[in-house]
This record gives sequence, C-alpha cells and structure tokens, in this order.
Amino acid sequence: MPTLKVIGTHLDMSERNAGTICQNLGLNRETQTLDEIRISYIRDLREKAAGRGGDAQGELVQARIRETNINADLKELQVMEKAGQLVNVDDIEPQLVAMVTSAKQELLSLPEKLASDIKALHGIEIDISLIQERINDSLNQLATSVHGDDAGDDVESEEALVATTEAYDD
Repeated sequence: MPTLKVIGTHLDMSERNAGTICQNLGLNRETQTLDEIRISYIRDLREKAAGRGGDAQGELVQARIRETNINADLKELQVMEKAGQLVNVDDIEPQLVAMVTSAKQELLSLPEKLASDIKALHGIEIDISLIQERINDSLNQLATSVHGDDAGDDVESEEALVATTEAYDD
C-alpha cells in the first residue's frame, strides 16, 4: 500500500494534492499499486486535455464555444458594415419618423378628398366621419403591431412615434 508521500513523490506533487487526486479519482490506496494510481492519474489528465474532463471542463468548453460564436457574429457584422449593408439606427430614425408622419398625414386627408371626389363623380354626399373612423382604426392597429413586435427596441423611438401619431389624431 503506497502512502500519500510516496504517491506525491512519484507524481511530483505534495501529499495533500496526492490525497485529493486519489479521492477525486476514487482510487483505493490499499488495493491499488503505485503503477495503477499513476496510470489512472495520467488517463484523467488526458481526458481533461481532450475536453472530456468533467463538469468544470464541460463548462469551459461551452464558454469557449460561446466566445467563438460571438466573435464570428461580430466579425460578420463588421464585414457587413464595411460593405455598406448595415446602417446605424440613429442615422435613419429621423427619416423613418418623417416618412411615417407623411404617410399618416396623407391617410388622414383621404376622407375629405374621397368625399369631394364621390360628390363630383356621383353627386352623393357622404359622411366623412365613417372614413375617418376606419382610417384611425387602421392607424391604431398599425401602431399596436409595431409596438407588439418590437418589445425590446428603443423606448424613446417608440414614444416619439406614438407622440407623432397622436399629434395628428386631433
């Protein structure tokens, strides 16, 4: 039966580390020879080096995989940015808000235009409030769907869009 001191000397480590190794590997010093202990220790080292060394090793491998994937995604974004395929949201947001505002103004002006066109073509007077109500319902539905789909987006941008939309409802 090899002592912890003999095992430690044989494996080039302290007695304490030798005891920890024997315990972690489930080695019985009373029944196993020094050669068997050494072989078990070497095999454990090989398993760890190959990435199959237990929970801590598995977590390390998973962390490396995540880091590799993140780096690959970042490089892909950088390539797309250099190719001019990405734009900064802050750069285009004012243009988008202006486009939405303009589209809304056009839609809100439709009831009066339609009423005058129908009267001119067919001589029929219509109640423009019905058309206004339908357009407002559609605009509200669009605003709701935008807010529902982009739950994690920039709150200030959404608030600006809602404020712009509400300003033209009146």
